Amino acid sequence: MAGQAGGYSLMGFTKKDAYNYIEKTKREKIVDGDGNAAIIYLEKKAVSDLMCMARYSLTDNNMLGTCFRLTVGAGLITNTLVMCNKKPLVIVTDGCDSMRAAIKAMFSEATHRLCAWHVEKNVTSNVKDEGLRQLFTRWLYSNMEIEEFEAGWDAAVEEYRLHDSFWVKETYDKRRMWANAYLKDKFCVGFCTTFRCEEINANVKKFLNLRHNILELVQNVELMLILDVRREIKGVDTVNFAAKVRQSMIMVYTFKEYGIPGRQLMHEHAMEILSRLVLKRWRKDAKSLDNYSEGRVDE
Repeated sequence: MAGQAGGYSLMGFTKKDAYNYIEKTKREKIVDGDGNAAIIYLEKKAVSDLMCMARYSLTDNNMLGTCFRLTVGAGLITNTLVMCNKKPLVIVTDGCDSMRAAIKAMFSEATHRLCAWHVEKNVTSNVKDEGLRQLFTRWLYSNMEIEEFEAGWDAAVEEYRLHDSFWVKETYDKRRMWANAYLKDKFCVGFCTTFRCEEINANVKKFLNLRHNILELVQNVELMLILDVRREIKGVDTVNFAAKVRQSMIMVYTFKEYGIPGRQLMHEHAMEILSRLVLKRWRKDAKSLDNYSEGRVDE
């Protein structure tokens, strides 16, 4: 701005004036409370975009409640309201006792699995013997029956004299939440850690800080998602258009992956190479006797 005005002295205001103006504008946006401002913002989004949903609840003293108090809370609300009221069947968390109690109360039928990475870290902090650590790793990941696990645990307690260890007793009490013998028949879609959630949290922290009000939190998370979508759009040149279907006022486009991203290809949407274009000597069945007969030559 100083460059456009021809110098700082010609701007008509100081840097402090600019900061004061920005702060005043922020306060005006949340004059009725930042929670209320965030609700209004989200409801406007829901009106303009049919695929957007705004849901919230209030506490007994009329304060904004479940929507923004826990990140996982927002995820759970999405699962129950958007996914045809289907509750999650498997939930993976760290060893937080309050989270454990909340999940048991709200999703009593769900399998609550402890993050394998956090369990290993806990074992490393409390177990010094390398042989016992290896046993925990085996119990955590190996495909064994419950009887084998229980027998192995009893043997380890005797061998390493763990009868009086409070940590060992507490860990055993939670065995159905971390030992693979109890979890191997549960459909967890390959998830056994909270790594992906923590990766998302680390990315979110780049856009948020403690000084943000709730409205700024919502807007900055939205900005983060927009940047993610832009990265997806940049990859559109590596897919083939498949179909488009109108759903109410929304047009849904479907694409299929094609080829290797980054490599330029000439194609006609062919799903396989025509057999007449491949010499027999390059086929997997090139040595098959059926491909050879008297007077027959390679094409």
